Order: sequence, then C-alpha cells, then structure tokens
Amino acid sequence: MSVEILGDSTFMHKTGFSILERVDIKLDGMKYTAVFKRPINEDGAFYIRNEHQALSTLDHEGIVDVLDYDNSSNNLFLENIEGTPLIAYMEQGIMPWQQVAMIMRDASEVLAYMHDGENHDSYVHYDISPSNIIIKPDGAIKLIDFGTAFTSDSIPNHYHTEEIGTPRYMSPQKLAPSPSPEFGKESDVYAMGALGYTMLAGMEPFHEALGDLRRQIRFDIPINIGCDNAELEGLILSCLEKQPQNRPTAYELATQLQEI
Repeated sequence: MSVEILGDSTFMHKTGFSILERVDIKLDGMKYTAVFKRPINEDGAFYIRNEHQALSTLDHEGIVDVLDYDNSSNNLFLENIEGTPLIAYMEQGIMPWQQVAMIMRDASEVLAYMHDGENHDSYVHYDISPSNIIIKPDGAIKLIDFGTAFTSDSIPNHYHTEEIGTPRYMSPQKLAPSPSPEFGKESDVYAMGALGYTMLAGMEPFHEALGDLRRQIRFDIPINIGCDNAELEGLILSCLEKQPQNRPTAYELATQLQEI
C-alpha cells in the first residue's frame, strides 16, 4: 500500500461489515481527502475485496473512484464525494417529477454502462438504494457501495441462499425462497423503479406498514401514484413488474427517460 495517512481520521459510520472514516492522505506525491473503508470481520473483507475488484474494472463519471487498496489488510481508500445522499432528499417528502426523471435518467445511464459489458466485464450492482446514490452540488449523481457487485460468471455462492441488499428495494427474484441472482440486472432495474416510486409518492411501493414486506414485493401490485407526468409514472411501474422479462433494460430505461 503506497498511501500515507496524514493526521487523524474522522468517523463517518459503521456497518455490520466495515468502518468508514474520512482521512487526508498522500498518494504518489499528491494530497487527497479520501473515504477509508476497513473490514471488521471476514464478511467485511469479502465485500471490500469485491468492491475493489469492481471499481478497478469500471470507469465512469457516475461511479465512485478507488484511490488505493491494500491486499493484506483489505483496507480500501475511495474518492471523497462532495454531495448529499439521495435518501436525505427523499426524507424531505415528495420530490418534483422533473427532478425524479433527471436522477433516474443519470442513475440508469450508469447502470446501462455497468450492464452492457461492451468494453469491460458486465457488472450488476445488486444494492441500488437511496443511501448508495450521492447527489453532487451540480446535480450530477455518483453511485457508491459496490461491495455486493458481481459479474454474471462470478456469482458468489451465498447469493443463492441469502437476501442481499436493502429489503424495500429488493426485487421479487431476490426475495424468492431460492433467490435468483441470475436476474441481477433486472433486479437493479426493479430497484430503480422502487426509487422512482418513492421519490414521487413520498413512500416506498411496498413497506412494513402495509403488512408482510416480502409477501407484498413478491405478489402485490403497487397502487398508482397519480403523478402529473403519466409517462414517467408508467415507466416507473414497468420497472416494478413481477416478472423480470417484463421490465425494461437499464439502457431502455435511460433512453426513455431522456425523452421525458
């Protein structure tokens, strides 16, 4: 590892797998402010290795940059993004449909790049959620937290037996008795639909207050939002189709959003 940490770190938050801190570093003669992610258990080491592998392959302005990684400790240094998590906007209530369309368009373009695999391995994020999208001051988005990401030919074994991701944004395929990560791209699109719905309606399409969350996601139909832009609402609802083959691809979603 070629990183030199300068001064003390600032605690950001702790997950069940890792600790995140903000630090000033020196790397190749340059000074940066970075997000320092370190594992606290074996699962954390797995997800951080996973994240590093994905970010070392993917190169897009809408994806967080990796600065450095230490193989022996699984410590990861990431770009420090100036901005606000999407969840902070959503917590303020219903968002204007124009803003929703723009955020969905930009995020879908990132997913389309990840999924296509034209000049790189085709990646699935597998945990699209409002905590994992950062809105920068200029309105551009950055997708973060690639610990759950995988390629179609390297699906981790436990993804077939465990629920991976953020429950309210999981697809029916992720919540089936035997999860189907083979439909990972379609699950990313489903999560985009759930995000769009929540931004427009002020609540998720399915949530615990309505009863058993997993049963709702697998079997219930979301109620109409009543958005002023019927085309946008219809596109969002198409992402929430129960059968993965009935959802648009990320590329199709991004293309249609560009026309709204």
